[in-house]
Amino acid sequence: METVNLKILTITPLSAGVVNGGVRTQSFQTVKYLDRPGVHIDLFNPWEPVKPDQYDIIHVFLAGNETLSIARQLSSANTKLVISPVFYTRRGYSAIKAAIRFEKVFQPFVKGIFTDYGIKAEICQSADAILPNTSAEANLIEEGFRISKDKIKVIPNGVNLQFKEATPDYFFQKHGIKNFVLFVGDPSAARKNVWRLIKAFEDIDHDLVIIGSFGNDAYSRDCKELAGLNDRILLIDSVQNNDPLLASAYAAADTFVLPSLFETPGIAALEAALANCKIAITRFGGTDEYFGDEAFYLDPKSIPSIVKTVQSALDSDYSDVLKKVISKKYSWKNVADMTLDVYKNLL
Repeated sequence: METVNLKILTITPLSAGVVNGGVRTQSFQTVKYLDRPGVHIDLFNPWEPVKPDQYDIIHVFLAGNETLSIARQLSSANTKLVISPVFYTRRGYSAIKAAIRFEKVFQPFVKGIFTDYGIKAEICQSADAILPNTSAEANLIEEGFRISKDKIKVIPNGVNLQFKEATPDYFFQKHGIKNFVLFVGDPSAARKNVWRLIKAFEDIDHDLVIIGSFGNDAYSRDCKELAGLNDRILLIDSVQNNDPLLASAYAAADTFVLPSLFETPGIAALEAALANCKIAITRFGGTDEYFGDEAFYLDPKSIPSIVKTVQSALDSDYSDVLKKVISKKYSWKNVADMTLDVYKNLL
């Protein structure tokens, strides 16, 4: 077996501490499964100074406002910078390029003009390796940000295989329902499209369970008000990824739904599929690369499409084909192995 001797610093945005979402899970699980002989990993602590030259690799999860200054500081360091960008947009390459050109033209005249595309492009351009989760994301980065494909390596999102062992008993004992439709995620994020999902259940005669915490913003209030009008909708606050209630909820559900404007590709949907859920999911963001022909795809901006897709999933017979594919291809150990290969190739 090849021996390695790597010292790695991983940086996750501070928001991951309060938003129980995909970036948090991706970074935590990648670090967990990278932990092996010859690989020393430090987690970024904002209260401790970082000396980049002490590390072989610095791996930043998420290209965005929170990580821009970090990427700028590290780009000139004598160490290798790896970015997991977590980026997708439904806009085309030309729109991305136009936004970045606009920013460059007006920045000299108006301080503080930064488009989201410009921020992500600058972070990716500063990296030695970029690890998108899907080929769709990789194409956007290559074409939209004009980055060499040699720097880009698709590393899929992963899933904890323990969800295969989940049973419905615990959830049923606590809440008294099963065979429902389930959503898990951040319902306060407009991208997750929960308001349209709740609206769709005016025409779906089935229970809907939403696990995730709403905020105090107008969008969250609108969602909660609409959900309150439907006695078949159950709202449950966010739970940790390792909470047995989450695994049991997946196992108790019939169909898992992610009606997001886009997903890359939706870790919760992978988890749900392992626990024997049928999957109804947005068709945007590269989801088909993971779920293939074994999921039901919806148009997130069309409430009739959400209704039709969820109902089709409910009416279908369960098949374990997707569960077998995910078990074989998308374990966090496989993800960590692929990530480690990128690190070694950089050095």
